[in-house]
Amino acid sequence: MTQVQNAQYAVAVVSRLFEEREIAHDTFAPALRVPDILRRVAQARDELIERFGPLQSVVPSAKGAMLLFRAASIPARISFDTDGRVGGLYFETPRHEPLDRSAALSLFNSKPGRKAIYVQRDGSEWLSYNQDVPLAVGSAFKLLVYEEVLRRVRNGSLAWTDIAHITQCSASFGGIFDRWPIETGLTLSSLCNAMIAASDNTSTDVLIDLLGRSTLERLSPRNRPFLKTREMFLLKFGLGRHLARRFLDGQIRSKRRILRAMTDWPVHEQPTGFDPAPGIEWFFTARELVQLIERVHTGQAFQVSGGPFDGEYETVSFKAGREPGVINYTLRAEHSGVVVTCSATWNNDGGVDEDDFAEIVKGTVAGCFGYRLGL
Repeated sequence: MTQVQNAQYAVAVVSRLFEEREIAHDTFAPALRVPDILRRVAQARDELIERFGPLQSVVPSAKGAMLLFRAASIPARISFDTDGRVGGLYFETPRHEPLDRSAALSLFNSKPGRKAIYVQRDGSEWLSYNQDVPLAVGSAFKLLVYEEVLRRVRNGSLAWTDIAHITQCSASFGGIFDRWPIETGLTLSSLCNAMIAASDNTSTDVLIDLLGRSTLERLSPRNRPFLKTREMFLLKFGLGRHLARRFLDGQIRSKRRILRAMTDWPVHEQPTGFDPAPGIEWFFTARELVQLIERVHTGQAFQVSGGPFDGEYETVSFKAGREPGVINYTLRAEHSGVVVTCSATWNNDGGVDEDDFAEIVKGTVAGCFGYRLGL
């Protein structure tokens, strides 16, 4: 088949997969004709329809076909064997339909709890709601740590090849370096890449110790004492849970005494359950995070992954923050000469749904760019 005929055939096959309730076995190559594969294809199809509404049309694309749903467009990569049967099928990241400002705010405000969003297009405000209200942002605070590292590398006081070591005081929970041996040495570049691209917590705490807690407190006075991630885990999930209320109610000196007492406590010994303790967090406004991502977006750590925005724009610098009851997305995206920066935060003690949140933020960013992606 010619390239045009192949594209038309891909459209016909994908359309049939969505039109027919039961997927015909002979649609797929013999190696894929097993019940589990067919079930998974049907499940993926049904989940896409549930999330994005009815399929409206299918059009050719360079890699196979573009599925146009009511709320998103989704590229599908498809390959065929010599007999024209499906040999491979992959649905790529959804590209959301643009939301105008009123629709974005309406959807955002439909969520329970406390919310904030700030969006700029080419440096000018495009959308704002509670943009100067400090909210819990989880790991998005790591942008501040990264900015200070970048500043010191640029002034020559640190170098990307410098080595810092994991210590008992910086070993934290979760991430790439979880449970790595104490005294393991890592370059500054590796630590920053892990902190930003994988939100690694041990690398973050090594960097906080390297930079100094007092330095970060000067940069963000609201967050005093400036917590390491291991300290948050100890107070909310671990051996320090019985100290959480005293920490929240205490003055700054009392809080610092509690942190000193927990300096070398093992972070992986966790009682069952956790104390939500919403006050034990890092607090930033949406405007502050937009300003931060604008200052640090050229850093090499953002080249690793664009998170849920991967592949949607020409360049993406992205950082998320996630905890029970907390979600934040902060990003800077550039496409066709337009720059959009956005920070959105949702706090709710009853829990947050990241899938819903992601769809609203993606639609808002697409709306700020002002055109439908992927066509």
